[in-house]
Amino acid sequence: MKKLLLIISGLMCTIAAWTQSVTITKQGGWFETAFVEWTPVANADKYNVYYSGGGVTNQLIDEPLIRSYGSYFRADVPGITAGTYTLKVIPVVGGVEKTAAQTQNITVIAHDRAGFAFSNSRIPGAYKANGTPKDGAVV
Repeated sequence: MKKLLLIISGLMCTIAAWTQSVTITKQGGWFETAFVEWTPVANADKYNVYYSGGGVTNQLIDEPLIRSYGSYFRADVPGITAGTYTLKVIPVVGGVEKTAAQTQNITVIAHDRAGFAFSNSRIPGAYKANGTPKDGAVV
């Protein structure tokens, strides 16, 4: 009987650990932005998403950039410079971060800001010429 309880306990721990890991289904980069999509994790209260690259390591993104579409979640990281990035998705259960899943390298490209709006060193809007938010910008 004790063996059976030990086996069942081990199975429950394995199942609990398995249901708390993220499966990344899609990732990509675009003009000064990166994204990741993943399948939901059972019992996750929320997800923390971090990005690394462009001189930044494990920068937590804002929660409004993480959205549920029912059968999957998506996080977008706008306002980053051209370069190579990775995104890390971590489910949070009971206030504790669980097992992280990380993307492969994502290539982010620069947006071409040539043209009339950017002539004479003018940079309109809330972003600098490299795609990052201007100092003090509220986006």
